[in-house]
Amino acid sequence: MVRPALARGQMLVVMGPENDVLGVIGPWGGSDALVPSAKAFVTVRPDDRIGEVQRALHRSGARVALVIENSAKRPEVQGIITERDLTRMACAAAQLTG
Repeated sequence: MVRPALARGQMLVVMGPENDVLGVIGPWGGSDALVPSAKAFVTVRPDDRIGEVQRALHRSGARVALVIENSAKRPEVQGIITERDLTRMACAAAQLTG
């Protein structure tokens, strides 16, 4: 299940028993590609601006930002923003302004 997902370019978020994020497994290769990495991600809120997301990724060196809604019950991953997503948004913005 993991290898086919990675082959399709998908990422897997590894959750703990309390719905806490333990790590992210991604298609970025290397010898430890199948080991969940806590350093591979940062967490952001749904209402964070894209510039804040970019800064968080840059400062941490993470590959993805997990959009997490902290509810009264337990945190919930609502989405994943990748470096590739940010590049696509920047290209689209440049085309609109260019």
